[in-house]
Amino acid sequence: MLTTLWIVAGAALAQEGVAWSAPTIAARSAVLMNPTTGEILFAKEPHLRLPPASTTKVLTALVTLERLHLLARAPVSPQAASAPPSRVGLRAGEAVLVQDLLYGLMLKSGNDAAETLAEAAAGSIAGFAELMNLRAWQIGARDSHFMNPHGLPNDDHYTTAYDLALIFRQAMSHPVFADIVRTR
Repeated sequence: MLTTLWIVAGAALAQEGVAWSAPTIAARSAVLMNPTTGEILFAKEPHLRLPPASTTKVLTALVTLERLHLLARAPVSPQAASAPPSRVGLRAGEAVLVQDLLYGLMLKSGNDAAETLAEAAAGSIAGFAELMNLRAWQIGARDSHFMNPHGLPNDDHYTTAYDLALIFRQAMSHPVFADIVRTR
């Protein structure tokens, strides 16, 4: 699994005169990015393509926030309701607030929420993947390719620690996303 280090307090490390030593990282790939400036403070194989698994949902949330109103209702399709393996318990035929789906996506890692949001935003999983790839490119994530909104395995679904740091940095600039991931 792709491991990305993201330290919100990373700006403190970037100050002149602050001494620190590079961490020992067991992961195959890692990036520590200053969230304010985008400066890379530490990197280990930052452009190594790896499957992103559920970290895909960060981009899913970002694209959703840019395309759907939080108080809109998204219909749950039979396909989305049965998305394996992690689900928040959505039932086919119900209509759920986008805001609630985003919380289920990010806090429960709900694949059913991911597919419901994708279908609401783009009409299909494939259409949403196109939006994800376009948005990733716009952010500067040039070593990534997404095939689905949840990160389930697919040979053509990959990203890098560097790209994921860019995506996460962009997502954190959205106040609703930041509020969701700060939820306890």
